[in-house]
Amino acid sequence: MGAKSAQKSARPRPPAGASRARGRGPTLALALAVAAAIGACLVTRGWSRNGLAREERGRTETYSPACGAHLARSATPRLQDLVHLSGLDVIAYDPSAEALAEQLLAPVALDAFFAECLYRATEPRALHITRAGAVGHFSQLLDLDLVERVVARGVTVRSPEVRPPRNHLDISLLTRVLMDGEMKTGKYGQPDVALGVEEVWAKFGEGFTILINDVDQRDGRVAALCESLEAELRLPVNANFYATVEGTQGFEAHFDQMDVLVLQLEGEKEWTVYDPFLPLPDTERKFAPSAALLASVPSVQVTLTPGSLLFLPRGFAHEAATSNGSQHSSHLTLGILSKDALWLGLVHAAINVAAGQRAAAAAGSPDRQLSGGLSWAQLLRAASSAVAWSSAERALELREILPLRGNGWVSAPATAERLGEMLRLVASGSGLELSSSAFAWSEAAASSEGGRGDPSILRPRLSTWSASRLSEAQLRALDAELRARLAALAADAPALAAPAARGIEVVHAERVRVRRSARRRYLERHYQPPPGT
Repeated sequence: MGAKSAQKSARPRPPAGASRARGRGPTLALALAVAAAIGACLVTRGWSRNGLAREERGRTETYSPACGAHLARSATPRLQDLVHLSGLDVIAYDPSAEALAEQLLAPVALDAFFAECLYRATEPRALHITRAGAVGHFSQLLDLDLVERVVARGVTVRSPEVRPPRNHLDISLLTRVLMDGEMKTGKYGQPDVALGVEEVWAKFGEGFTILINDVDQRDGRVAALCESLEAELRLPVNANFYATVEGTQGFEAHFDQMDVLVLQLEGEKEWTVYDPFLPLPDTERKFAPSAALLASVPSVQVTLTPGSLLFLPRGFAHEAATSNGSQHSSHLTLGILSKDALWLGLVHAAINVAAGQRAAAAAGSPDRQLSGGLSWAQLLRAASSAVAWSSAERALELREILPLRGNGWVSAPATAERLGEMLRLVASGSGLELSSSAFAWSEAAASSEGGRGDPSILRPRLSTWSASRLSEAQLRALDAELRARLAALAADAPALAAPAARGIEVVHAERVRVRRSARRRYLERHYQPPPGT
C-alpha cells in the first residue's frame, strides 16, 4: 500500500500475534436424498451460534460421495494441469489504461483463456498465473483502504434508499465457529444494521474475515475492469472483496455456482483446490461438499502472492487461509454470471420458440395440455434439465457455456448443428426414463433455494398428481411422445437455432445493461475516489 495519512495510520490494525489460527474441521454433513438416477440432493438449514447472530443462513446443498461416483477418475481433469506462468518482467496493472481484460490475464491471451479454460466442457481447467516479484502489481486497483472508505462513506447497494452499508448484505464479518460438533462459517452481529469503522477493524484484529459485496458498484476502477470483461464475455460480472489476518480462514470448503477470477491484492493466501467431483454444476446453486467427499478426490495447494491470479471454473471446490507470516491478505473475486447461457439454455429457448410457433399456427387451438395443467413445453424443458444434470457422460456438453463472445454465433451453421446434437442427446435420455426423471429432478430442484424461480421445474396444479401416480404403460407412452417431439425439434434445429440464440443473446445483453445501470447509480452515491487515482 502507499503512504497513509496520519488519520489513516491511526486506525485500528490487527496487532502482531492477535490473529488466531482456526482449524479447517470437517464440513457439516447434511441429510441427503438421491432422486432417481440424476443424483439430486435434498437440503437442510443451519444458523450461526456461540454469541454470533442467530440468523438463518441460506440453504446449502451438499453432495455425498455417491453423487460423484459416476465420474471415472481417469476421465476427470487433473489439477496438475494448472497453468503456472512466471511473470519476470511484468508491467503493473494500470486501471487508467485501455484493454483492462487483456492486462488482467497477461501474459495469457484472451483467446487462449476462452478456448483453454472457460469453454472447455469435457475437461474444465483451472488457471494459475504467478507474477514473481510483482508485489505492487494491483496496487493501483484496490487495497485494504476500501474497507474504511465503504464503511465510513459508502452506501448500501441493496436498497433504493440512501443508507449506510448494511451488515450481512453489503458487508459481513465471517469466522469459523463450532456448530453441532462441526466447524462452519458464522457471521458477526445482527443483519441489516450499520457497522462502525472501529467495530469492523476490532473484529478484523480478532481474526474475522471482512467480506464486501458488489465492489464493482462501489469503486470506479473495479467497475471499469468488470465492464471490460463484460465486453468480452457478453455476460454480467460482479466483484467481491475479502480480507483476512494471519492464519485465519473465513469460509469452509465449497464450490461456487459461477466461474471466478481471484486477484491477489496484498499478502499471501494458501488455497486448497480440489479435483472437481461434479464438473460444471448447476449455475443456480452453491454447494458445500462433505468432508468425506473432499477426502475422496485429489487436491493441490496453491499459494497466491501479490499480483497472482487464479481462475476456478464452477465446480472446483476450494478453501483458503492467510499464510502464517503474512500480516494480512486481501483479494478481489470476480464472478462470471453465466446463469442459463448454456447449451441447455439454448435447448430450452428452442423448445419455447417451437411452442410459440405451434401456438400461433394453431390459431386458437393450443397444444394439448397434460394433467395438472402442464404443457408439453414444460415437460420437455424439465426432461432436458434432468438429462443435463444427470451422471450421463455427455451431460457435460449441455452444461457448457455458450460461445456468446464469438462473432456471428447466432446464425452460424455450427450453432444449428450443435443444437440438433443437443436435442438428440436429450431425446436419447442417456439411460434415463425421461418423464419420471423430469419429475424427480423437479422435486429435488424445487427444494433448493436457487430453484425456487426456475421455470423448468414442473409444478402441477394438482399437488396429488405426479409420475408416481402414473402406470408403467402411461409412463412409457409419455416417454415415447417426449422422444418423438424432441426428435422433431432436432430436425427443425436449422430453423429454431437463430431465433433461440437471439433470444439468449438479448436476455444476457439486458442483464449486462441492468448491472451497468446499477453501477452508475450507486457509484454516484459513493465517495469520490482519492486524488490521483
